[in-house]
Amino acid sequence: AAFTVVLGSEPFADVVFDVSSSDVTEGAVSVPTLTFTAADWSVPQTVTVTGQDDDEEDGDVAYNVTVAVSSGDAKYAALASQKVNLVTEDNDVARFIVHVASNETTEAGAT
Repeated sequence: AAFTVVLGSEPFADVVFDVSSSDVTEGAVSVPTLTFTAADWSVPQTVTVTGQDDDEEDGDVAYNVTVAVSSGDAKYAALASQKVNLVTEDNDVARFIVHVASNETTEAGAT
């Protein structure tokens, strides 16, 4: 999964977004922070979220990625965090495998 973040107007101070997964055992973010300056405020920055293989049959698991803002610019510092809702599809199946080394026996008791 991937999403982009971009500012709606030029900031008076740098705007930093903390990016975090609510469940790192299911999804990991590509970057922990995004920083926008007066020079690049209109250029979208991409966050990639990679599903994590946990080897457990736990079904599809919902989690979210939070994008939280901090800035010396009051108009951006006042904004609430946003969440991106995601689901990691489970690829694990409860099972066992029997490997047969020999499939013949004898009436004399041989295995």
